[in-house]
Amino acid sequence: MTPLESLSHAILRDIMSHVAASSRYHPSHSMLRWPTTGGHYILGIEEYHMYKNINIGVHHIRTTATTSHDYATYLYGLLMLCTENFNEWSTYSDKLR
Repeated sequence: MTPLESLSHAILRDIMSHVAASSRYHPSHSMLRWPTTGGHYILGIEEYHMYKNINIGVHHIRTTATTSHDYATYLYGLLMLCTENFNEWSTYSDKLR
């Protein structure tokens, strides 16, 4: 079991549902602003939240976060913080400064 899978499903569901419900989540907005990375971000949220494919979703969110996509970096950092992966969280939180 990965750290993300061991995290309380209620906490993760709440985080992902807020992201999915956000007006910033609308696919056309993300795709237009970040044509190369927006797809990974959207796919990551869909896989994680809608299809419950946690590892695939996190992979896509992390892929987008490495390109300095602010929303993905923030979301990935939150996921790392929630799973007590402080080294990874520190790396990505520094990118937001």
